[in-house]
Amino acid sequence: MNQITDKVLPVCDLCAKPIIEKGGLDINPAVVMDTYIAWHKWEREIEGQMYQTSDMPDLPEHHWRTAHWECTGDDDTYWIEWDRINSPEKAMGWTKHLSGKVWFSHTDWFDLMSRLGYSVYA
Repeated sequence: MNQITDKVLPVCDLCAKPIIEKGGLDINPAVVMDTYIAWHKWEREIEGQMYQTSDMPDLPEHHWRTAHWECTGDDDTYWIEWDRINSPEKAMGWTKHLSGKVWFSHTDWFDLMSRLGYSVYA
């Protein structure tokens, strides 16, 4: 991440070059949804039972990528263009929107916001 005139300039997770234009954030919601389904299947199986943290399934947390559009080559991702999320205020709006997605809690969204320098999430 670079700071340029109080604006955050992310680096592409795929090519390691700064994202100046035609970039954004992405995640594959179908893969995250698989984790969501596995989690809720486990919840139904243990419903009404006592359990310990060690009994919980070891499911992955899915990572949002910062990337250039041309680097991703993946049309199946949930894509947010950089100019639609390049400020803390815009990020707050996206947080509200995404929190309504059933798969959202299985992602590293808040870690990403912190990595992007949005102190409201730090």
